[in-house]
Amino acid sequence: MKKEHKVIYRRYVGLILGAGLGFVYGIVSQSINRIFLPDIPLYQPPLGLPGNIILWTLIGALLGLIAALPDETIVGALYGGVTGATLLTLFTLSTGRIEQDTWATMIISVLFLFVPMVGAITPLVAIQRWVVNKLVEAHLESEPPWVYLPLPILLLALVGAIGASSLMPPYARVMLTRTEKILQTGLSSAQVSQLPKPLQQERVGGFLDNATNRYRLEWRNRDITRFAIPRPMSNRPWEESAVIARFNNGWILVCLYAKSDAEPACKGFPNGL
Repeated sequence: MKKEHKVIYRRYVGLILGAGLGFVYGIVSQSINRIFLPDIPLYQPPLGLPGNIILWTLIGALLGLIAALPDETIVGALYGGVTGATLLTLFTLSTGRIEQDTWATMIISVLFLFVPMVGAITPLVAIQRWVVNKLVEAHLESEPPWVYLPLPILLLALVGAIGASSLMPPYARVMLTRTEKILQTGLSSAQVSQLPKPLQQERVGGFLDNATNRYRLEWRNRDITRFAIPRPMSNRPWEESAVIARFNNGWILVCLYAKSDAEPACKGFPNGL
């Protein structure tokens, strides 16, 4: 095989393998919480379940191609690591997981986030490029499939395991389930006295007037003080979290849990967050 043909084949393999890895990661990371919470309408920014799977597939294809572009494996891994960190930072910003009051603090947060991302992604891209090299060599040697297929299969399994780490902890799933029951009870109520106690609180701002049947739930355990919801001291501070209900009319209800078995304190936000 001529050198230029070898380069084209390497880049083709990098593109296809990267797309496969991105698809596996996307479908596992985006579906695993739905499997464990089948009856909960989960909020999945920025594009929802199918859109996010397609997005991760495209990101994987791009990283695989970029990593396969240079002849040097290390250079390709670094290119892929920097590109992946950039895309992941943009993804994090688009999902609102970095929430700061000023651009200056946001930039600082991004910089502190970017460098560790490069360090975490580069080794994974290096493994992917190494597998691509092995597949190209197997193609040149005309080796049978059972010789070279175990490597990409193992890599796909590794990426699937990484995607499975997106599963929310058990106490988070309890909070989401409890919030869903509270909302469903509230939506079936005809008057304030019939509402669950967390929805009768004055800071909710009128559940019956604002809530609709269409909403998505998000669990969050960071930056929860920004909601300015008073809560009692907890002997399980690691469980302190908020469940955010985003209604299709723009109204948002935040229910803050001091721990999974405590009654939440809820607050409404008529103009969003």
